[in-house]
Amino acid sequence: MNNKQKASLAGLVAIGVILATTASSCDSATEPFRDAPRDPNTNSGAARIIEFPDGFSNWSAKCDGPNMIYSGYHGNDNRISGFGIANDPRCTGAKP
Repeated sequence: MNNKQKASLAGLVAIGVILATTASSCDSATEPFRDAPRDPNTNSGAARIIEFPDGFSNWSAKCDGPNMIYSGYHGNDNRISGFGIANDPRCTGAKP
């Protein structure tokens, strides 16, 4: 094996080590949401989705206990907004 082949092999090994160590740091199997630890009780019930034409934000609304939670998402951007209304009559069953 000549020096050029040895250098190429060493470079490939280095790239392999880098890929192996960095890929495991963001493994989606061990960290599916890539956020802070969360409660094991997940509210996976249906949400009301409000879709706007392309280029506008989409919204969802969902009851979480007595509170109405709203969440907005804009296109492919990594931005989201959200807010909640405590004791919303639509969630508590109370008359407005």
